[in-house]
Amino acid sequence: MKNIILTAIIAVFSFTSLNTYADDSVETIIVTGTRIPTNISESLSAVSLIQRADIERYQASDIFELLSRVPSVSFTRSGGRGSSTKMALRGNKSDHTLFLIDGVRIGSATSGAATLASLNMSTVERIEVIRGPKSNLYGADAIGGVVNIITRKITEPSAFSVQTSFGSNNTKETSVFAVDSGDRYSLTTTFNTLDSDGIDSTASTEGVNGDKDGFSKDSLALNFHAQPKDNVDWRLVYNLNETDSDYDENCTVGPRSNRYSVFCDIYKTGKVESLSNAIDYKVSELWHTSLQLGWSNDESLVAAHSVYSDEALTEESKIDFSQTNNGGEFNTKKTEATWVNNIFLGDTDTVTLGVDYLSDEVSGSTNFSEKSRDNKAAFFQYKFQSGDSDIIFGTRRDDNEQFGAHTTTSILAGENISENVRLNFSYGEAFKAPTFNDLYRPSSGNSALKPEQSVNYEIGLNATLGNTFLTIA
Repeated sequence: MKNIILTAIIAVFSFTSLNTYADDSVETIIVTGTRIPTNISESLSAVSLIQRADIERYQASDIFELLSRVPSVSFTRSGGRGSSTKMALRGNKSDHTLFLIDGVRIGSATSGAATLASLNMSTVERIEVIRGPKSNLYGADAIGGVVNIITRKITEPSAFSVQTSFGSNNTKETSVFAVDSGDRYSLTTTFNTLDSDGIDSTASTEGVNGDKDGFSKDSLALNFHAQPKDNVDWRLVYNLNETDSDYDENCTVGPRSNRYSVFCDIYKTGKVESLSNAIDYKVSELWHTSLQLGWSNDESLVAAHSVYSDEALTEESKIDFSQTNNGGEFNTKKTEATWVNNIFLGDTDTVTLGVDYLSDEVSGSTNFSEKSRDNKAAFFQYKFQSGDSDIIFGTRRDDNEQFGAHTTTSILAGENISENVRLNFSYGEAFKAPTFNDLYRPSSGNSALKPEQSVNYEIGLNATLGNTFLTIA
């Protein structure tokens, strides 16, 4: 079904005010919105940027608390830390936002959502939030926008530090930072561990309720950067985030029409792992090329410890959780390659040519007739600047072995109406690919499903006020 979304200044009034400059002469560069390094004040898309200084100032406990400060972002949470949480951007569904870690896709190919509770803010350097459709550059799922989480890189020549904190409910958190660098390389290592007994998120104390729901998380980030030549940059980034959380829910046994409840102590483990290997090569002043090879893994396991009863727990009181309707193991592995070429035609025109390859594989307790698929894509973008006007036209063709070919286009335009104020307009198409659950889940999947489609019209205003950047979009 095609959804038409019209966004105008008089209807939305979403404001973003961020300190984006180190000083008045140095401006922050973003890449996610166009795949071209762009000053944030010149962006034709609605952008919010969260930098390391913001993360430390807000002292957010997780990415949900941090992103809740971004305009047009909303969340639905089912409990405390580690609980199921869904994020919506601009009122879209939770699986209409594309999440990246260092440019690499993350998320489950079965549910369509990213396991964001596993991510740790101590390993994050910055987050770029692009609001609006970006399927013309990134393909499926970028209907509401794109969130690119960039791993922390410490710029000091060499450093080592340990930070520890304690809190209520036996909460302990420790972060370790280490940097080793030379003339042409740097390696940043960030490790974090968090453990808490948690709280009881329910009012009832009956059955499985009334107990504290514990939560633990371990995170590791390795960021290696080398510049073997002046015109060559190599980045190798690895991220690992693991969680273990308890929550209150009764297990059910039996077929749907005759299900009955049994008490059991359910817990959930999750893991988000990603690896990015990227090379940027300035062939000449007119041609910059980059190649990124990426891999990500999203694992989720729902299991149980034992049955609750009024008597002391014994071996006889335990149940076979595999016989209930609650348990399951759901794993997704993504492998991707992206080649982007920016060709600069003088000072005003830039042509971007790129190709993408993405492979999804699912495993675990899923009983699907198909467990893998690949997607091949080519995209083109042309950026033209004339005086106070900017225009960007983009188009992309995706060819997926499950749902066939799909083409998306976008047009963005900007006009400087004063030295510090810019008026933007955009038109964008996007689509959402059916998940493996949508297509092949027993009793509910439909293999004939087609991608969801959207069209977005938007008017926005950017203003630069000293070292503050304001967006109305």
